[in-house]
Amino acid sequence: MLETDDSGKCWDAKIKTRNGDLYMTDGWPEFVKENGITEPDFLTFRLLMLPRLFAFKVSIYRADGCIKHSGDGDVEILHENVIKSVNGGSLPAAFWKVGGMRGRRDVTMEYVATGDCKSVVLDHRSHRTDLARGWPEFRKANGIIVGKTYSFEFNPNRNVIRVKELVKY
Repeated sequence: MLETDDSGKCWDAKIKTRNGDLYMTDGWPEFVKENGITEPDFLTFRLLMLPRLFAFKVSIYRADGCIKHSGDGDVEILHENVIKSVNGGSLPAAFWKVGGMRGRRDVTMEYVATGDCKSVVLDHRSHRTDLARGWPEFRKANGIIVGKTYSFEFNPNRNVIRVKELVKY
């Protein structure tokens, strides 16, 4: 079974082997078509251990690293960013341009693990957007530290960036 992150819809696909390699058949073509997967999109698969069933939660990304959603309306743009500076943080231009953040002077940051929210001022530069006033307090309050990887999901309809720590396996 395949399930996307955003729709919750499931597709039955079979896994077969050929010459020691695994590949998907049956429901795979429908999954690709219905989710608009094209080159150079890339996918991540998370194995879900369910009773008597192997299932994958699938995330679909565009070539620029932003998540590609099949639905419309409440679209969220995803960017994984490593915090490199203790006091500051920045988002690349590709993130804020695609997400429609150009011209926005501030955004609400929400830390998913705690539900904590804080207004953060945006400082747009030519190749990035700096997280300015409000970011240091948000970072400290939520234990966001240098060297860990966090995802930033922007919802333009709500003007919210949801931040969560990514655990690498």
